[in-house]
Amino acid sequence: MEFKEFLGKQEEVYSRFRDTSKVKAEGTKPNIPESQGGYLIVLRHPLEIAQEIGEFSKRISQAVPLIVYDSSTIHTTISDFGIKENFIPKKDTLERLCDSVRVVLILNKPIIFYSEWLYNQNTIIVAGTPDKAFLEAAQNIYSSGEKNFVKLRLPWGAHITTDRFTEQKNPEELKDFFKLMKEAPTLEESVPENIDVGYFDFSPKGFDLTVYERFKL
Repeated sequence: MEFKEFLGKQEEVYSRFRDTSKVKAEGTKPNIPESQGGYLIVLRHPLEIAQEIGEFSKRISQAVPLIVYDSSTIHTTISDFGIKENFIPKKDTLERLCDSVRVVLILNKPIIFYSEWLYNQNTIIVAGTPDKAFLEAAQNIYSSGEKNFVKLRLPWGAHITTDRFTEQKNPEELKDFFKLMKEAPTLEESVPENIDVGYFDFSPKGFDLTVYERFKL
């Protein structure tokens, strides 16, 4: 995939998020699995970025019930693998994923510009626009995964998921939320510091990310 095509497809998703008509007409509609997990390869952001997101997410949670992603779970996904219900991680798969990342030479750290907070009926994200280094890293890891017999996928965008709605609320109950989102902070530029390989667990209890191995950029 060419970088221009990637940005175009990413913008299509962001545009759907920007259309908040359903949220304002119907309210929130949570979509949280009973028990879901899978392997992840993710970029981890500088602490100040993660903390700023976490702090604003806590403010949002005072207006509407949420699963809040904190500094230990905030990330930008490069790829995922093996997502399913009642997931149990396997060491040999984690090792193959680590091998897929370890051999990739990343000459330039990706730079991602975060310009706006977006939401739909179940999720809140921060929209990110990356440079070419982001897609190059993802494509190289994807190709390396194929050699290690791991069928990865390319990311649809360079966003950060920040929160998940946990309760259905009507538009009247969301007035404080709508007002608060107009005050969302601009994060601007992030230069991720690490690539983490691990696995996640997602359920009504929350989103947990377990790091198996960390690769410094």
